[in-house]
Amino acid sequence: MSSVSSWLLSIVGIIIIGSLIEIILPNSNLSKYIKSIFAFIVIFVIISPIISLIKDDISLDANYDNYINNDFISSLNEDKINFLEKNIEMQCNAYGLKNVEVQIMSNQVENELILDTVQVFLYDLVIDENIEHIDKYQVLEDIIKANLKIEKEKIVFYE
Repeated sequence: MSSVSSWLLSIVGIIIIGSLIEIILPNSNLSKYIKSIFAFIVIFVIISPIISLIKDDISLDANYDNYINNDFISSLNEDKINFLEKNIEMQCNAYGLKNVEVQIMSNQVENELILDTVQVFLYDLVIDENIEHIDKYQVLEDIIKANLKIEKEKIVFYE
């Protein structure tokens, strides 16, 4: 009986609050919108027990929440990889190695991001004329290893 009485008390309470706000507000377009909002709230309070009864009968799959979480984490990991790629490219550009394209290959295993390889494309590489006698591979490896903490064997260069 307590759930029915709390339900009725909720209905009465929301109606009283709506009436007080209607008395306080002047007649304007804003009051029409507020009355409409309170009408929806009253309807929601009235049908909330019905929704809870239906919800008990319907079994929502727990994997749906897990799917949403995995999708969100995958999206975050993708954004992180894109940021890292652009950051490495900007550092190469600042060092004087222009038009370097970096692509990070990774896998996600149980919400953990695992870096497989880093592909560095040097097809359009332009080395700044102010830089003399550098080992471009060593410079690129140093920049990548400083940003990713990855082994040298996982860095692949394409020319």
